Amino acid sequence: MVSHAAESERTAKRITVDRTEEDTIDLAEYYRGAFRGDLEKVVRHAPPKHEHERGEITIQPRTLSTENRVVRLWDPEWRGLFASALFLTVLVDQVCYSYFRAHYEAFRKLTRYPKFRGDCPGGCGHHIDPAGVFSALGKAPGSWPRDNGLDCKLLPPDLFETIRAEVHSFFPRHLDGIDPNEFWEKCDASVPVVSGCCTWALEAGPAIN
Repeated sequence: MVSHAAESERTAKRITVDRTEEDTIDLAEYYRGAFRGDLEKVVRHAPPKHEHERGEITIQPRTLSTENRVVRLWDPEWRGLFASALFLTVLVDQVCYSYFRAHYEAFRKLTRYPKFRGDCPGGCGHHIDPAGVFSALGKAPGSWPRDNGLDCKLLPPDLFETIRAEVHSFFPRHLDGIDPNEFWEKCDASVPVVSGCCTWALEAGPAIN
């Protein structure tokens, strides 16, 4: 999982410059590098909202809309990387809360992952399925559709492998009371998938002892 360490300024600047084919990075590299800095920028430039819980980092569809100038500056490729990394983050946080509640407080303090809530007013009392990140990012404010699944055409090919690898890397080192294979199975089962696609993506891979 992503630690608290901030990305370097050199990496952060890549969101505003043209990138050549040689500069292209995969999701795993982005998630472990520029993502944390990008998330901080998106939150810092989010439209005004009230505090939901003390110390909570809150992401809403409006946060990800074109009302956010950071999002507006990104090209489609960079938006796709950010959406995929945020999806991964929200999914893991929600799975830990839902299925491993006894360990969640320790997990929360270690990761400080954001919560994905509905828009204010009214919707912010509810958490949104992680798949909503893909339908919210870069849309006009208020136009976010409540999709019921992932369209695999939007996903990078290494998305699910990146999730699996992060799960199996993080828990043995930081929360050894959680079996990474069991956690990954819950992540796998929690992803709503559009019928007819993603069968390749949901293979759990070999168990890691």
